[in-house]
Amino acid sequence: MKLMNYYHTIKFLRLSQIGHRLLRKFKKPRVRNHTASRSTFNGQWLDVKLYSQKHFSDDQVQFLNRTVKVDSPLIWNDSNQDKLWLYNLHYFEDLIAAGSDSRTVLNSALMHRWIIENPAPLGNGWEPYPSSLRIVNWIKYFLAGNSCDQSILNSLAQQADVLSQNLEFHLLGNHLFSNAKALIFAGLFLDCKAADYWLDTGLNIIQRELPEQVLADGGNFELSPMYHALMLTDLLDLLNVFTAFGDTIELTALKRIRQGAGKMLEWLKLMTHNDGEISFFNDSAFAIAPAPSKIFSYAEQLNLGLRQPEQTSHIHLHESGYSRIAFPGYCLIFDHGEVGPEYLPGHAHADSLSIEWSLAKHRVLVNSGTSIYGNNRQRLIERKTQSHNTVVVDDSDSSEVWSGFRVAR
Repeated sequence: MKLMNYYHTIKFLRLSQIGHRLLRKFKKPRVRNHTASRSTFNGQWLDVKLYSQKHFSDDQVQFLNRTVKVDSPLIWNDSNQDKLWLYNLHYFEDLIAAGSDSRTVLNSALMHRWIIENPAPLGNGWEPYPSSLRIVNWIKYFLAGNSCDQSILNSLAQQADVLSQNLEFHLLGNHLFSNAKALIFAGLFLDCKAADYWLDTGLNIIQRELPEQVLADGGNFELSPMYHALMLTDLLDLLNVFTAFGDTIELTALKRIRQGAGKMLEWLKLMTHNDGEISFFNDSAFAIAPAPSKIFSYAEQLNLGLRQPEQTSHIHLHESGYSRIAFPGYCLIFDHGEVGPEYLPGHAHADSLSIEWSLAKHRVLVNSGTSIYGNNRQRLIERKTQSHNTVVVDDSDSSEVWSGFRVAR
């Protein structure tokens, strides 16, 4: 059975994914030391706080409803913690959270600890995805007016250099997009020999991926409202940093990103319940992506207004395969599309033909969403058809979800 699952999973992969996966087995990134300075910028950076506080006094951090004291160098790769929790520790999301300006001493101490306690390229923190998010969050913190010393600048350059050699072409999707965003931020913010290369690499990836990852109806092609919100936030951040660095970016790239963000805003509005939060189709949960209200406010501050959806009780999002039926007092969202890109179904659930229904601001019928990552029983249960508002036939799932992020037939 497992052998057949492997076959029906691998057969959908692109040859480039298989090639890059093999390449990663043999090619490891080179670690080089860098000396970097800050680039000057003439525009304005919009400092927007999208998240709640994560880092507290006495080295207490809180992610995924768990509070842990991070007072040991071993905490960054602690096998007693879930992988996703450790990833969140390496993201440094608190730097862009509410009240971060009042925690400058805490923030600086933790950044310097990270540099000392995470030598390149070892451990969770140097994996491409957490590297990408951390690079961006550190740079956003400094663009907001906080000071950084030479050791942080040099570390940022080293992080960007390692990332540029370790891009996630074997996964594609939101991971590769996040890699590219980080290279753009590093290429604009840092002044060093490799900065132009990072910027060009990131821009090329973004411009190639946008037409595929943003569907014609505005949905993200992985068909998860949570990952949609994360990618939309990425686009708004790119517009923000392009504005800060003025004429560095060509107008055609800027226009494509603005158009993509505009369509994604409309889709997010339609896939949001009356309580103002996202629906739970595929991998989705609260408090991972910024709340829709904060995203809409961010877009408005960037002069990217949300066009009001068509005034009709039934809206069909053709390309992403969702429909919304709404009347005063309730709304229903129906999933009748694909599980996601066939070569990238890692965030898919067996939720075909499921519905979510709200009465006023109360959710009456909801899917499970996701509470945990990894290859474990709880995650498998949450991905199975039985955890969604649809029918189960002969104890079978509508799609063969297996392992942590796999889908076969």
